[in-house]
Amino acid sequence: MLELPDDIFSGLDHVTILSLNENKLSSLPSSISELKSLRVVYLDVNNFKSIPNELFSLSNVKDIFISRNMVESVDQGVVKMISLRRVVLSMNKLEEFPSPFLELSNLKIIDLSLNSISHVPKDINKMKGLIGISLADNSVEFLPKELGEIKGLTMLDFSSNKLKSIPVEISALPNLVVKVEGHRDSIKHFATMDFEEDGKEIHGVGLLNGEKTVIPPIQYSGLNILFNNVERLDSSFCKVFFLKKDTDALLECN
Repeated sequence: MLELPDDIFSGLDHVTILSLNENKLSSLPSSISELKSLRVVYLDVNNFKSIPNELFSLSNVKDIFISRNMVESVDQGVVKMISLRRVVLSMNKLEEFPSPFLELSNLKIIDLSLNSISHVPKDINKMKGLIGISLADNSVEFLPKELGEIKGLTMLDFSSNKLKSIPVEISALPNLVVKVEGHRDSIKHFATMDFEEDGKEIHGVGLLNGEKTVIPPIQYSGLNILFNNVERLDSSFCKVFFLKKDTDALLECN
């Protein structure tokens, strides 16, 4: 088990990206609180049992990648991270949807795939800023209709669960019925997609004038319910993008 020296981050307040992947870490030194410019944290393939509370004082952090750890829960202190935009918590040991996330209004993308979550709370509709969510490879049996109230939802991956039905309200999400040219043919990789705003703020380069520097979220759009127990879908889903490619559920369309 590796422990970093407590003063290792002292004097590094200019650092914007921190990668500590594959280090057998289970905690972070207190000096990480000095990284006031930090925007992105990579903690994949370690031994953390929760999102480290040493990060909670870093209100400018936007993205946390903490896949393939031992995370069992998310502490309430994470709500102090008011800029948090993306959390990738795939391949951990979560049995419940992390309720503190419901209070993070800027959260846009959450990847909770390959955990053991069985329930999605109805008040997920509090997450008005959400554009992408993955609960692939969990044990979810029921999706709340309130998901249909999050109008910005663009990328939904509920593959490999225990779903028997899909709320018809999801079929009305405006970004799921948009015909997209140049679609990327996958919604599996949205959790690591780039944001245009990062060009200058994080990577220190100016955006090309008049040109897009990243693939827009809509090109990863779609609803994936592959490998579930859904037998029939309401005809309202006939216009939902990518759905018929992802399921054999009976869908009668004119």
